[in-house]
Amino acid sequence: MASREAPPSPFKPDVLSGRVALVTGGGSGIGLEIVRQLGLHGAHVVISGRREAVLAEAVAALGAEGITAHYVQGDVRRYEDCERTVEGAVARFGRLDILVNCAAGNFLSPAEQLSSNGFRTVLEIDTLGTFNMCRAAFAPLKAAGAGAAGPAGTGPGALIINISMTLHYGATWWQAHASAAKAAVDSLTRSLGLEWGLYGIRTAGVAPGPIEGTAGMTKLAPGSDAAAAVTEMVNTSIPLGHMGRRWDIAQACVFLASPAAAFVTGHTLVVDGAEWLCKQPLVPRAMVTRVSRGVEAKSRAVGLAGGSGGGPRSKLRAATLLSAKTPTPRREMAGGGVAIGAAGRASEYKGGLTAYVVFVAVIAASGGLLFGYDLGVTGGVEASDSFLSEFFPSVYESKQADVDNHSPYCTFNDQGLALFTSSLFLAGMLCAPVASVVTRKKGRKVTMLCAGILFLIGASLNASAQNLGMLITGRIFLGLGMGAANQSVPLYLSEMSPSKHRGAMNILFQLATTIGVLTAQLVNYAVRNWDKGWRLSLGLAGAPAIMLTIGGLILPDSPNSLIERGHKETGRKVLEKIRGTQEVDAEYEDMCDAALGSQKVGELQAFKNLTKRPYRPAAILAIVIPTFQQWTGMNAIMFYVPILFSSLGTGDEGALINAVIIGAVNLVATVVAIILVDRAGRRALFLEGGVQMLVAQVAVGILLGVSFSQYNTTNLPSGIVYGALVLICIFVAGFAWSWGPLGWLIPSEVQPLETRSAGYSHTVFCNLLFSFVLGQCFLSMLCAMEFGVFLFFAAWLAGMTIFVFYLVPETKGIPLEEIYTIYCKHKVWRRVIGKVVAEAVPELEAYNSGSIKTSRSLSYMELDPAYTSLDDDQKQNEATGKTE
Repeated sequence: MASREAPPSPFKPDVLSGRVALVTGGGSGIGLEIVRQLGLHGAHVVISGRREAVLAEAVAALGAEGITAHYVQGDVRRYEDCERTVEGAVARFGRLDILVNCAAGNFLSPAEQLSSNGFRTVLEIDTLGTFNMCRAAFAPLKAAGAGAAGPAGTGPGALIINISMTLHYGATWWQAHASAAKAAVDSLTRSLGLEWGLYGIRTAGVAPGPIEGTAGMTKLAPGSDAAAAVTEMVNTSIPLGHMGRRWDIAQACVFLASPAAAFVTGHTLVVDGAEWLCKQPLVPRAMVTRVSRGVEAKSRAVGLAGGSGGGPRSKLRAATLLSAKTPTPRREMAGGGVAIGAAGRASEYKGGLTAYVVFVAVIAASGGLLFGYDLGVTGGVEASDSFLSEFFPSVYESKQADVDNHSPYCTFNDQGLALFTSSLFLAGMLCAPVASVVTRKKGRKVTMLCAGILFLIGASLNASAQNLGMLITGRIFLGLGMGAANQSVPLYLSEMSPSKHRGAMNILFQLATTIGVLTAQLVNYAVRNWDKGWRLSLGLAGAPAIMLTIGGLILPDSPNSLIERGHKETGRKVLEKIRGTQEVDAEYEDMCDAALGSQKVGELQAFKNLTKRPYRPAAILAIVIPTFQQWTGMNAIMFYVPILFSSLGTGDEGALINAVIIGAVNLVATVVAIILVDRAGRRALFLEGGVQMLVAQVAVGILLGVSFSQYNTTNLPSGIVYGALVLICIFVAGFAWSWGPLGWLIPSEVQPLETRSAGYSHTVFCNLLFSFVLGQCFLSMLCAMEFGVFLFFAAWLAGMTIFVFYLVPETKGIPLEEIYTIYCKHKVWRRVIGKVVAEAVPELEAYNSGSIKTSRSLSYMELDPAYTSLDDDQKQNEATGKTE
């Protein structure tokens, strides 16, 4: 809706010459027009707000008109920011004569559906922010007002203009929060007019009515037909027959700042065409009820974050979309007005991949070294004669016996030896739920610290083990540490990373795992001829544990975790540091949205919510993907690859060399995954890797089946062994750039914050559960199924590739705070989460892109725990807007 053309100003161009004005919320909307008119009439102007880009653009536009203006970034809710803003204005121009408090915000909501935080935040921006600025500006305003008070007083003195509204003059539908805030502002205007008049400081207010051409009115009715309908509806409610212009409000401010108003103080000038006298509701109650529920259900307790320039953006971002047939006029609040939130603000996220984030990620990823080192070291240790003779003499005797008397597949088949491998994963599996609680309540870094300490204890026990009980106890401690690390590190990496680099950063965990595997295999090879070399192999597991322990002490917690636990200021500082910029408002606000939803959900409720419709897709993916990851057979091969090649007749040294080769392939392929994951996407890697692994497993099974039936089982031809090595390397490469890293990445991405820790604990639990099952059973499976074990894993790969094709959505580039949108667009998962939610997100995105012409109100209520706990009848009433 375009504004009507403004007439020439009735004031002389130099009426404010030499005076200095500071305008909060002056970057856009009404605030910017006030700045413009003050500047056109001779004033030097400083503007303030939260969004530096908006402020800089406004200053540039003003400069093009010959207006001297500067900006200071700050938040009126923070008194220290207000002091800094005032100091900046005085430092720039040497004085301050006029303060215009224009930053504000609003949204529609029936009082009974209004959250406490929503109410409080509006008061903080409008009322507390106004007081903070007045108090911070008192000293320079007092200096400017000297000589204007008393019997001999002359001149206009200093001036405070508080931009208010007329909401509270009678009563206004569905804006109790803003009415209360503006009533307090008007009261403050009167009080300061009374108290500060003796210092030569006048205090006045301006109360706008509906203003045409503002962002709030434009967003309310996308499309020319809707705009015309809104204009007609509002115009008929105003006795003068038309809405006001931003110019009208700005001219009122020029008047108050001019000598003509030198005797005006303590009063608020109403500029609304007498609209406040007409109080019929402009929108049907049922429509606002639907709007409010859609908004409040997404962020029940979230208020408005202060905005720069154009006023604060609404953090109640479920969006108000109204039909063009019955559009709802929304006033622009003075200073930029009411803003309709956007779903999907990733384009507004500032900053990128910083050196500090890389440093943090490398330290945190040492948790993967723990996991990988133990995966790689186990098979080599178990192939050591000195280790077997000391702890598993029956296996040692079987290994030394005439292999023609038994199948080579069965040489190492011993449940005690398998328990040495699998006990690690059993302990980690049991640790996962506990680690989930610690991760959420105490933070990610505390869990990482605990993981490092537990792993140090386990490594010490294993290196010094004197009996099987001590050895297994050490493995249990290692498992507890691994469970804690696997629970916390991938979450930490996902939350610290910029969304467009999240895949690569998260895969650092898998890269560290592969480095750990290769390092362990190299250590095993280096100590192969030492009588007690296995002790060094097991003891060196303490090296990455020390690194992770130090990381748990010195690294910051993730901003998501800090905000979720109530440390918002610290969370914002960490976010600014890891993004390398202070312009993190959009991402910070999205984190606050997610955190407040999470804070409403207790630990037990977080686990319960995973069974409810909005969370089911994420829960299914969090369980199925790590389960499938194990049934690829990769970990079983990595556990026992030295044993496997030893069974093929390569000897212990040849088996260890082959293990090193496989570990190197694993490492290189993981680097490929880091390069491709945020370019090609997750699904492409999943599908290609799945097919590659399937073909390789089938080929290995056929090769070994044919070979053992034709050749002496004690000594296969080298060509057969090399062929098996190549095929296993192909299999490992496919795993390393698909199911290996993505098996941890996808589950860490797909959960909303309120269930992220609980959901990811299921991922860790399932991963370690089936690692335990395979670790315990693989040697027996190899003995019983022989080459068929590879065909068994190939069948699993066929099934999981089909699962990925139909049910795993693409998450590349989607911020964690908006990950729920992938389910709304997915043809299968949208049926699981429910129709209301599934239809809301695409419509909301269309609205925000400006492509939607007509619409209805949107609701994310099904994402809200309070909604999902209702019975079916109550849900139907909620969805249709019915009340008892």
